[in-house]
Amino acid sequence: MSTTAEATPSDKVCIPDELSLPDGPFTALRYHFGMLLGVDDFETEQRYFRGKMRLHNSWLHGPGIVWGLGVDTNGNELRVAPGLALDPTGRELHLDVQCCMDVGAWYDANKDTLQLPVDDTTKEPEPFDGRIELVFCSCGTRPVPAISAPCDGAAVDTAYARTFETVSIRFVTGTAPAEQPLYPRLRTLFGIDDGAAAELTDAERQAISDARAEVLSSGTWTQTLLADFRAYADADVTALEPAKPADGSATPYPGLDDEGVVLANVTGITLTGSTGSWTLASATVDPSPRRVHIATRTIEELLCGDLRDGAAAGPQVSEWSFDGNQQVTLTFSASVDPATLQISSFAAAELDPANGWQPIAITQKPNPTDDTHVEVVLDSAPAFAIWRFVAFGTGLNPILGADHVPLAGAVGGPPGTTEDGVDYVHMTTS
Repeated sequence: MSTTAEATPSDKVCIPDELSLPDGPFTALRYHFGMLLGVDDFETEQRYFRGKMRLHNSWLHGPGIVWGLGVDTNGNELRVAPGLALDPTGRELHLDVQCCMDVGAWYDANKDTLQLPVDDTTKEPEPFDGRIELVFCSCGTRPVPAISAPCDGAAVDTAYARTFETVSIRFVTGTAPAEQPLYPRLRTLFGIDDGAAAELTDAERQAISDARAEVLSSGTWTQTLLADFRAYADADVTALEPAKPADGSATPYPGLDDEGVVLANVTGITLTGSTGSWTLASATVDPSPRRVHIATRTIEELLCGDLRDGAAAGPQVSEWSFDGNQQVTLTFSASVDPATLQISSFAAAELDPANGWQPIAITQKPNPTDDTHVEVVLDSAPAFAIWRFVAFGTGLNPILGADHVPLAGAVGGPPGTTEDGVDYVHMTTS
């Protein structure tokens, strides 16, 4: 696949990333009056600020696609659309134009090295899988004559006045290896079973599962969850460490310089024809290995959404009405089992300023007018301004939906589970 560059091929040369050199995000230039600045000083200055940016991107955002970089097929080609991504070391990967790769030409150029299985009869390659990766690349551009003599052993006296950051797009046989998710304790706490917990001990997994169960059964689940979140987040962050290069050198980043970002798997690649004249008969682009970044503003807005209606396991009370005397009418968001609409499924009490809460008896069996409405008649009208009415989704006599899932309180309230619901409570204060 081709890449983009600022200048024509004859005017650029591939160069190593400056941040692979010594110094970096923790060594800054210290100016003083009359200081003589040389090339090394300016390189140190740039490496410092670029290193700070990479530290932020890599540790606090991680590798992923920011926009674009879609993958599809067109005739005999695989195509990658323009876009922007972050690599595992926090560098921005930008692609300005659509890039294409002829799969047949790639196969001819690499078949001797790869030695992919070939059908003995047709001499065509057996269907194979691959993946497309985006990798950081930088080029020296804007060539100018070097003022000083070339370095010992150098064959040219040309310097490059600009560094142009671009990408290399590589096609690799085999699908992307399974990603090891970070923060395994937090993932387990939130019930995300994606393999992250495999690195934890049995005792750790059990402790977190117990904590999760306690959160779900707690009457103050928000505070309980916050305490557990802080504890397990601290444990996950403590366990993190930078990547370890094979040569034993140090890096401040969670990834290595030669690692890229997976754009897609391409499976079932089938070529028909012969050398120099291959046809891409079939190929399936699988975007599941892609990881993307969502803008912070959008995340904030999503957190303001109310997903609880959809999360309510059982029916909820959508409307409450009182005739001002003794009759309460409830409307449910879904059908309820009329057999569970018993006297013990409801309760009422009023606040006597002199004697505290006093029960209001309910001795008449509730009347379900249809599968989503019920009328409950109090034995007496409330005598005081403050009184409460409760329909039970918990305890031994909860109201159940038609599917026998307990009542989940009121519409807009916290969700229930398939085994334990939420009580509906209405308090009148006037």
